[in-house]
Amino acid sequence: GYFLGIGGVSTFKNTNLKAVLQNIPLASIVLETDSPYLSPEPKRGQRNEPANISLICEHLSKIKNVSVEEIIKQTNENILSLFKRI
Repeated sequence: GYFLGIGGVSTFKNTNLKAVLQNIPLASIVLETDSPYLSPEPKRGQRNEPANISLICEHLSKIKNVSVEEIIKQTNENILSLFKRI
């Protein structure tokens, strides 16, 4: 019954999150930007903004070995479920 917000840190080259993310069910993930800080690669060091969600999504799709469309579909369902609970 939990959701984990996955942001730009997950794309950093020196992170150990790849192994962790492989083991988190996609049904428990929402994407976030942590704006204005912690921009994903390749925009690290720049101001973060919501448009960078696409970079996080692409990175997560590679880690999970699923399509970007699947990440979008599932994380959209997750966020709708989350807001229904509030």
